[in-house]
Parts: sequence; C-alpha cells; structure tokens
Amino acid sequence: MPASRAKRLDSARDDYHKSRILRFLMNNNPTKRIWIYLSAFGVCFAFLSWMQDIFAHGFWWKGTLAALLGFVLYRAVIRKV
Repeated sequence: MPASRAKRLDSARDDYHKSRILRFLMNNNPTKRIWIYLSAFGVCFAFLSWMQDIFAHGFWWKGTLAALLGFVLYRAVIRKV
C-alpha cells in the first residue's frame, strides 16, 4: 500500500473517531449533559481554588503541577480510547 494512501486512511480513521466523540457529547441524553456540566463545574472550581491559593499564599506551583499532570493523564487516557 502506498504511503500516501495509508496516510489518507489514518486521517479518515481519526476524523471518524473525532466525529464519534462529538456525537457522543452532543447527543441529547440528559445523563451525558449532567456529566459534562459536573465536569465543567469541577474544572472551574479547581481553577478558582488555584487562583485563590496564588493570591492568598503564593502557591503558584500547585496549579501548574496539576495542569501538567492533567495533561499527562489526558494523553495517557486518550491513547487507550
């Protein structure tokens, strides 16, 4: 199989998986909407807590470390999905 065709197939496969994820998220299922809302709430709460720590105690490293570890965890989980 030529390399260009393999690349196109990989691209199409990636597009398919992205559209599956978007369909999952945009589905009109109330349980999924609640889960997305709670996830967004958790992210905002964590960010605001980090900002409070920065201004109150100067703990800037705490949020930075959490963001880095979150990115690593996200990448590890995405590879499994």
